[in-house]
Amino acid sequence: MVKYQFFVGSTYKDLVDERQVAINAIIETNNIVAGMEFFGAVGENQLEHIKQEIDQTDYYLLIIGGRYGSLTKSGISYTEEEYDYAVLNGVRVIAFIHSNPESLAYNKSETNSSNREKLENFKTKVQNSGLVCFWDNLNDLKSKIVTTIYNVINKYPATGWNVCLFPNPNYSTINQMICIFR
Repeated sequence: MVKYQFFVGSTYKDLVDERQVAINAIIETNNIVAGMEFFGAVGENQLEHIKQEIDQTDYYLLIIGGRYGSLTKSGISYTEEEYDYAVLNGVRVIAFIHSNPESLAYNKSETNSSNREKLENFKTKVQNSGLVCFWDNLNDLKSKIVTTIYNVINKYPATGWNVCLFPNPNYSTINQMICIFR
């Protein structure tokens, strides 16, 4: 049995509910979730830790709402930086962009004009690099994520994580106890 790991990338404070919808959809499709909710206090640079997580993931699931997000030292958002890293390293991206960000509540919208422009440029970059799904609300987002997960796995299967369902004499005792490998 193969399970695939999906890294959830997005801004955080404005998309807490949307991220939870994505996490639930990934779990409900019997796959593995990676994302900032699971980092813990690991005592290392945030961006370096994100890159390590993306290196181990099969798919990068991107959610874009109405905010650009916190900036890295290079002046782009963490979300855009992790997206760029995933693309550069050949991780398949599945992207979900809010169809009408102007309708979002003030606290879920970008108020800084410079960051608004960066957000629009980022959305254009994502749209120009491949097909995206547009979403309107949480139910719509969940439905599109679940459908896309099944489609991307079937059309572009990744390495995944193999879960042993029974002991294998070719594995050491410790591997039989852990019984999950890439």
